[in-house]
Amino acid sequence: MLEARRVVRPGGSIAVTLGGRMFASELSPLRDAVFSEGQRLGLQGAHHIHGPSGYEDVDSVLGSGEVVEVRFPQIDTARQVVLDAASHPYAWLPGQDLTPLQAVAEQVLASSGFEPDRPVEHERVISYRVYRAEA
Repeated sequence: MLEARRVVRPGGSIAVTLGGRMFASELSPLRDAVFSEGQRLGLQGAHHIHGPSGYEDVDSVLGSGEVVEVRFPQIDTARQVVLDAASHPYAWLPGQDLTPLQAVAEQVLASSGFEPDRPVEHERVISYRVYRAEA
């Protein structure tokens, strides 16, 4: 962060993501079910605490940032949600065998009652903390 502060020119800015729940729709419980079962199997999740966290350390270096939200429509299917939860690298700590999660995803999808490939639209919100260098 010190290097970021050093290289940003006056009037420039740095945007740090605070995250945003990727599947904030009726499909969210599918994602959560894959995460829960993965943890029950002993896998360690890396990023499924949704919402702002950890920006206090950044504030201590860059000062107080303004929160900006970006909103846009997103379309997902039940199949996309469970496969993302089972295999996306941001979701699980590195060095783990995620192979068992494929069967978990299939089981969650099969028992969900959702049509696997029916599009579900929802509003996606991603929050950023924007730090501006003084001009």
